[in-house]
Amino acid sequence: MSLTRIYDINDAKLILRKDFKDRINVYRPKNAWDLEGTLDSKPIKIIYSNYDDCLLASTDLEHREVLEELIPVLTKAMNNYEPICSYDKLKKGAKPETAEPTIEWDIKNRKERLDELINGKGFPGYEVLNLKINEPTYGIYPGIIEDPGRINNLGEIELYFAIDYLGGYIWQCNHAMADGKMPEIDLSEEQYALEYLVYQTTKFGVELPKPEKGKHITPTPSYWAWFRFYDNHFKNVLTNEQWAAFQEAQNNDKDISEFMPSGHWTDLLEKKPAKTRVKNKK
Repeated sequence: MSLTRIYDINDAKLILRKDFKDRINVYRPKNAWDLEGTLDSKPIKIIYSNYDDCLLASTDLEHREVLEELIPVLTKAMNNYEPICSYDKLKKGAKPETAEPTIEWDIKNRKERLDELINGKGFPGYEVLNLKINEPTYGIYPGIIEDPGRINNLGEIELYFAIDYLGGYIWQCNHAMADGKMPEIDLSEEQYALEYLVYQTTKFGVELPKPEKGKHITPTPSYWAWFRFYDNHFKNVLTNEQWAAFQEAQNNDKDISEFMPSGHWTDLLEKKPAKTRVKNKK
């Protein structure tokens, strides 16, 4: 099985060499947990912390453009998490021309990490200049989902239940806050996660618009047909006894085929009228 995900700095070295081949030359400095080297003779530095699941890619001011080539490769290697920000990292007291343009990915602590960088606590002994925060893309950024790889491998039924549970949680929280029954909380990470789940339905034939920066994943008739097909079956068609038996079978990894809906979700889509061939008049 080919390596596609970074779990330590050696993984990063292997993935970079696989993608860039002879164009890249990277090595680990003695007693260091990072990589240094060049891509097309342009200097690069890669730092990865497996404890924080945080990755930094840096270069010098003259070769800022090399980072653009690294972004898609490293984003894929970070479980498709997009970079959270970019900035110029300058050692305190050093000349401005020695600043290092840097791209940062952070899977576990996006919000906390951005707070550190904004408040000047990003790196002891360094200044963070020209900080630019990268707003995540709905449908691509997994939000509170800690293991997108597992989600990507969910079957159709498991995905429906994940969407139903998280969507229900967000709905309940919003209504409770509106009614003054709970304090205001930020649900943005949950919303990102929900739309990530929703976009996963495309692998089952659901038609959805491709993710775009600054735009939500808008449910389509295709999506609602898929969701309501399973929603109606599990909430309205199955009896309480069947539901209990289904849960028991599912929890014990037994066959659940007898509890599945009949037909197919596309049966709920409005059928377009067939085109009628008009005979040529003689």
